[in-house]
Amino acid sequence: MIAKTVEVQLDTFDPDILTKPKEQISVAMDAEIRQFNQTMLRAGLQMLSAYERTILKTYLAYKLGIQLK
Repeated sequence: MIAKTVEVQLDTFDPDILTKPKEQISVAMDAEIRQFNQTMLRAGLQMLSAYERTILKTYLAYKLGIQLK
């Protein structure tokens, strides 16, 4: 199996976001958090720790009204 990176834009304004598979939403959240981390680095700040990323992802899922595993 070959691992392939797939970037999915997380559009929280998409009224159909909750109809997408949870796995796809989770992948999109991870991509958004990676992009956020890169922005932090470019600004000369530290990236989020693993714990902070988990907290942020959990919070985003809560705000979207979904439960990720």
